[in-house]
Amino acid sequence: MHVALICCFLYCFQNSNRVLDIHYPDRHLVALLLHNDYEAEVRSQLGKFEIPIHDDYDPMDPNNLRNPYYDDFDQDEKECAAWSVFTQRLIRAIRRLKGPVQRAVPRFFVDKGIIASVVLNELFPVKQT
Repeated sequence: MHVALICCFLYCFQNSNRVLDIHYPDRHLVALLLHNDYEAEVRSQLGKFEIPIHDDYDPMDPNNLRNPYYDDFDQDEKECAAWSVFTQRLIRAIRRLKGPVQRAVPRFFVDKGIIASVVLNELFPVKQT
């Protein structure tokens, strides 16, 4: 799947604010962070364009680390590094969000156990009065 085709699809998509973030986690792979109310609609649109969906891709799988820097790491270190890379990418995406979704998205990932609640507290510290 060529990335230009994905970009064309997103450009043609009528309500692009449903796509909260676009990320390229691996070769020939595009990850979309979607507003959860529109997942079915976006999947349907991708199907119309015959764009394959890879639900089995795990961004925290250490085998997906392509940087040669990680070649000498043992399996536990690679697992930790994969989680760290994914979490850092997610935090960057969250910081770019605006409005109520900026707090709703990290809460969703905390509820799913993907990021720790400590990360949520670091992103949105409670202001002392």
